[in-house]
Amino acid sequence: MFKILVYQPLLNILALLTILFKGNLGLAILTLGILIRFCLSPLNRNLLKHQQKLNKIQPQLKELQDKYKDDPQKFLKEMKNLYQKEGIKMSSIFKVMLWQMLLLILFFIFIKQAILNTNWGPDLYSFVKMPENINFTFMNVLNLKEPNLYLLVLYFILTLIPTFLQLKTTNQKIKNIISTFIFLIPIFVLFLSKWQDFSVAVILSWIGMSLVLIIEIFIFKPLKENTIK
Repeated sequence: MFKILVYQPLLNILALLTILFKGNLGLAILTLGILIRFCLSPLNRNLLKHQQKLNKIQPQLKELQDKYKDDPQKFLKEMKNLYQKEGIKMSSIFKVMLWQMLLLILFFIFIKQAILNTNWGPDLYSFVKMPENINFTFMNVLNLKEPNLYLLVLYFILTLIPTFLQLKTTNQKIKNIISTFIFLIPIFVLFLSKWQDFSVAVILSWIGMSLVLIIEIFIFKPLKENTIK
């Protein structure tokens, strides 16, 4: 099922991109990551709207938490009322996040398999040719099959930019921004401890997705005030 619905379609698109870029597989993977992220844009836009709404009401949530610190049930009730008033549906947020996570995991598996198994011929459609003279390096420096710590760090920096922009858009205090980044540190440490498991090819696809997310943040920045509904 994975092969028919995910692996083969993506592999054929990757083959076409590789041909388009004259055998430059690294650039083809980066572009594929960008295209996949664009396909997720409708889901991501919905998620961005809800995240911006959540960031906007953080001061109100803090007031409710202080006011009902001795009455957790009352706090939960008032928080639910606030969510309903602002049009925030936590179930929608979780569903979108789960779908995105599932798709990204499938894409991660695809990239690893496509790089390890370079015999694409049997899985290409009849109208797609096998690319010739595939270059398995990026910028003629980085081997796509090998891990690279510096590139992984660059990816982490790129992932912080959308988070910072979203918090900045809703005028969050510096303390809240720092707290968010501190929360992300354990996740980064976990990834860095396993950096040898992530090939350059996988990281390039992630970087492509992050670049699109940064662009989306700028595009939807006007949602800051009146359009967040």
